[in-house]
Amino acid sequence: MKIRIQSGVSLLLSLLMITAVCFGSLPAAAATIVPPDPIVQSEKQTVLKGSPFAATFNFIHDNYSNISFVNKITISVSSSNSTISLGKKTFTYDYDGVNGTELNRIYEIDSVTHTFAYQLSISEKYMTRVGDSSGTLKFTINYYGSDGKRLDTFMVQKTIFDPIGSGSTTEQDGKLSVQSYRVDHSPIKEGEKFNLIFTLKNNGTSACNNVMAVLDSSTAEGISISGVTDTQYISSIEAGATSTITYPMTSLSKMASQSKH
Repeated sequence: MKIRIQSGVSLLLSLLMITAVCFGSLPAAAATIVPPDPIVQSEKQTVLKGSPFAATFNFIHDNYSNISFVNKITISVSSSNSTISLGKKTFTYDYDGVNGTELNRIYEIDSVTHTFAYQLSISEKYMTRVGDSSGTLKFTINYYGSDGKRLDTFMVQKTIFDPIGSGSTTEQDGKLSVQSYRVDHSPIKEGEKFNLIFTLKNNGTSACNNVMAVLDSSTAEGISISGVTDTQYISSIEAGATSTITYPMTSLSKMASQSKH
């Protein structure tokens, strides 16, 4: 498994390989119990500290049964670790015609899988990198009906640039390694929430302090991090010791079709 070490104590866990191991035997079909979170897609960027930048986010909401009742969407944006300064934090689309240019509905709806999509473009006049940490944005998404009442609220996040000074290497080159990983239950059904648990080991002869773990889900389709950012911190791992990191995840219905191939 390839990981990336930053300053000897930070690592990037490759979700793509983990996904193949954990979800290779998912059932072809299962009933959705609760509405899954939408997934958010955006290209990774290289942004200098102090520089303004723009970004476009594509939101895909699969298996959302209330799709026909959605008449208005609002997205509130925040920086999970204050690395990004935001000049505008709320974007709205109203199907009745009251909408800005930043949030647009994509008129492609799959009535069979209850799928729809929308796109948020935030211009450089609204975003500036002000910190050294990874740039992670948290999106709070509200759907409203034609009567103005809120239908559902979802929270997702996306990392759009890496920490300053991050370097590339393999886990064998650093003190830290991923000793094991597992899910908290099996099988995992469509739309179901589960925990993805990693055990990290310090193979060095001294403590690793201020460990930052970043789970990169940009290349993984069909699952998303649920309710937390993709960055987690461990204050210290003693030499020879282990520590665990848990990511709450949600499987999406599109995983079923992928598992058939």
